[in-house]
Amino acid sequence: MRYGLEGVNYEYLEGSDNIIVTNGSYTSGFTYAGDESIMLIQYPGDESYIANKQTMEERAFISPLCGYMFDDSKYQTEAAIIYAAILEYLPTLQNGMYASEEETLAMIDAFNKKLEASGINEIIAANQEQLDAYLSAQ
Repeated sequence: MRYGLEGVNYEYLEGSDNIIVTNGSYTSGFTYAGDESIMLIQYPGDESYIANKQTMEERAFISPLCGYMFDDSKYQTEAAIIYAAILEYLPTLQNGMYASEEETLAMIDAFNKKLEASGINEIIAANQEQLDAYLSAQ
């Protein structure tokens, strides 16, 4: 169910019993779960994939920010104004719809000024203050 049918949707990489090469004719609609170390490895992964994954998992750590959430209840008005500014500027900036680099840079500058006028720096400072307090309490 994860890879499709052997010979139709994938083949084993020559010389390997663990690595498959898919041909793009199958997309699984199922959630992938379970122990990846006993699953097939999809090319261009190689035999070192499992060992590399285990090393990465052993070195992983839980971020000290896990569990933190900014209380923005005092900043609802500013958040609404900031969101409006984002809706105004971001679509054209993301899609590169300005005629030149200079015009793009001018719009980025205008966007930043609008965010600052909307109170974003105060929200950032409040968030940092709450975060510092959260980390101190850990």
